[in-house]
Amino acid sequence: MPTKKTSVKSNRKAALRKASTKHSSPTKGFYFGAKTRSLAFILLIATAGVMTLLITRADNGANVNLAKEILANRNVTYWTNNGVNTRDVFVALSQGRAAYTTCSNTSRKTTNVNTNILRFIKEAGQSGPIMVNSLTDKCHSSSSKHYSGEAVDLQKTVGNVNTFINIAGKYGGTKNSESTHHHFDFPCSRGDCDGTVQTTSSGSAPAPSSSSCSHPTIQRSSTGGSGCVRHLQGELNNWGYGLSVDGAWGDKTGNALSAFQRRWGWSGSGVVGRHSWDALHYGCGNHPTIRRSGGTTGGSGCVKHLQDHLRKKGYSNVAIDGAWGSITDNAVRDLQRKQGWSGAGIVGPGTWGVLH
Repeated sequence: MPTKKTSVKSNRKAALRKASTKHSSPTKGFYFGAKTRSLAFILLIATAGVMTLLITRADNGANVNLAKEILANRNVTYWTNNGVNTRDVFVALSQGRAAYTTCSNTSRKTTNVNTNILRFIKEAGQSGPIMVNSLTDKCHSSSSKHYSGEAVDLQKTVGNVNTFINIAGKYGGTKNSESTHHHFDFPCSRGDCDGTVQTTSSGSAPAPSSSSCSHPTIQRSSTGGSGCVRHLQGELNNWGYGLSVDGAWGDKTGNALSAFQRRWGWSGSGVVGRHSWDALHYGCGNHPTIRRSGGTTGGSGCVKHLQDHLRKKGYSNVAIDGAWGSITDNAVRDLQRKQGWSGAGIVGPGTWGVLH
């Protein structure tokens, strides 16, 4: 019936108007909208916080890789004072964690580190021995740039300061006038302190060398596993060869190895044995006769090589620092006396043979 249909339509329209009026009420409508907006804002902030955390974590890629490469370089040693070892800060960076402070005169407990400091330390370690006295650890003035990850101290008695100055300049670092050690400032700029991932020409982050290799004799046809090849590639990179650390022994790895061996006056056979490993690790491939004073010391690389092997023989109080002090000397003499020798303290073929 027309009248009934009209009535139904009218009722529907009235119901819609009532519902519309109810939900568009100034008080109720505003309360519902504000609550929704508040929840959305909270979710947005939480999401942004999570994204910021993830981005910060991911952007530490360069520092992670650089710290791992520095730790793998036996030219780089670290100073311990009052139980604080600078090496532990590099371990934290290599694990993707922030650098930390250890002194009570700063409220800052952790900080990013200028990536250029790590690039500087890596290259300085490739040039020869280097001892890192402090990064963000140990105590400094309350306004020190160490606490913001923009400064590094090096031991004065290890390495060549002119070499360090030249390398630091490549990465925006300058040496100040402190006299107790070599202090270098690396001001943060252009995102240097955000840990932005540094990539190789292939677009992948550089991989560190593996430390899981027991240093067998290896060559291209019998590689000893990709872990040892990665370790070999990482060690060759410490000498400036710029290889991809991928565990694949290709032509570039073979050519770099042969070139490195020829630097030592060897044939460049491409076989990595004891002498090649020692040359890669310490720059002491020919194992010269060395002693504490007089004659040839073989350089601090050979002394560090000696100290490393003394530690492996149980002389745990010997530091691998390249300095032949009384502790190193006493350990050498004790080792020799245990062989029935006089303990003259001269390390020649016989002592090298025992050490290996």
